Amino acid sequence: MTKDDASPDSLSAEVGRRLRERRVARKETLQVVADAADISLSHLAEIETGKSSCSLPVLLRLSRALAYPVAQILPTLGASRLRVDTVRTAEAQRPISMKDSISSFAA
Repeated sequence: MTKDDASPDSLSAEVGRRLRERRVARKETLQVVADAADISLSHLAEIETGKSSCSLPVLLRLSRALAYPVAQILPTLGASRLRVDTVRTAEAQRPISMKDSISSFAA
């Protein structure tokens, strides 16, 4: 993925593509994987085609159903696409950074 592919739609499409490739490689049907992940067949089909994104709990269940680590499902985000937000607390402002698809909170 290039840095221009950072939109939520393109990320969902990439996750869906990777899930479908894994399912097909394992020669499993949509129904078998949907049942194992406790989601509907139509929702899985929409995820695979990039028409729908999925929540983290659903992604984790799909990861287990396909014996596929989440780290291999999620596209790697380059340093140029990191976003830093500031959280205002009673005491101070602290930056929160995201590194390669994983949040880390400054202590």
